[in-house]
Amino acid sequence: MAGVSFSSGKKWVSVHAPGAYRLLRTIYRSRTLEILGCVPFYPLHRRRQTRNGPYFAFDVFSRMGMGAMLTHTVRLLKHVEASGKAPAIAFTNPLYTDQPGRDWFGDYFVLLSANDPPRGLNYLKIAHEYSAGAFPVPARLDLAEAHRVFCKYVEIRPEIHRIVDGLTRGLPEGRFDLSIHYRGTDKSVEAPTVPYEEVAAKLDHLIRDGLPVRTVFLATDDMKFAAHVTSVFSGLRFVSYYAGEAGAAPGEPRHFSSLSGADKAIEALVNMVAIGRSPVCIRTSSHLSAWSKILNPGMQTFTLNRPHDWMPQFPEAEIADLEAREARSPTHARAARVGPRAESVAP
Repeated sequence: MAGVSFSSGKKWVSVHAPGAYRLLRTIYRSRTLEILGCVPFYPLHRRRQTRNGPYFAFDVFSRMGMGAMLTHTVRLLKHVEASGKAPAIAFTNPLYTDQPGRDWFGDYFVLLSANDPPRGLNYLKIAHEYSAGAFPVPARLDLAEAHRVFCKYVEIRPEIHRIVDGLTRGLPEGRFDLSIHYRGTDKSVEAPTVPYEEVAAKLDHLIRDGLPVRTVFLATDDMKFAAHVTSVFSGLRFVSYYAGEAGAAPGEPRHFSSLSGADKAIEALVNMVAIGRSPVCIRTSSHLSAWSKILNPGMQTFTLNRPHDWMPQFPEAEIADLEAREARSPTHARAARVGPRAESVAP
């Protein structure tokens, strides 16, 4: 399989050897592997952070999507808050820059700190959920708590919000009536594929149940799905945002495509914020729209699949728990008809 990307390799194994794939995922997620992989580095990580004085510094440098990066970030920020230190954040993930090794965090985010972190800090390199094992970083956070912690330390730059303002210009209250996030391409490796018809049926159900829908924000990397849903609901207005070409190579996730790093970053963040500019979201499992929910905790979500992993992971586990509670609530039916009021996601 020379020349095959890691993502496509995972997908090949999951399709052709599902039993082996599940076993490998179980091993990868195991507490034993976490301990074996991290314990040798604990003393080094702790000593390097001690040298940072009042700062806890970390760099999300591995190849992962924007939502996954923010998931690592908010968990680390919760630890920062508990430790009483100030955060220093770097993002050198090569997917979102065309200059390898460059820290691009400040291009799209503002660190809400009285003082800029000094040069020469020792940054903890975050490649996966085990990277911070030397520190008491929480594995899970309540969604409202994740919103509070993130907004305490970080803002998405106004330039991103201005793009979303342009997409919602002229709409009542500057928001969409509903958003849809349909993740195709490699997402079948992480969660079951949702048939197009199931998404359409859910939208039809909400409309028939009284949800007023005229304008829909549609975020998807599957152009066939986009064509399907816009054809079925031809009476609705659909708005989407693509920073570069609307399609990547067949089966290729956009954050692994040949789009420029800046286009990938802007597109991910605009979609994340725009999805949150609606009271209701129909979604498939993904860190991106999970972060729309974190940015706007008042948005009601309907998730049409769940991750394959047997071990619940933040924030999908929290979204699943909340949706289950809402489904049992006597006020759920009314909320589904009228939709909750969207909270502001602007800075």
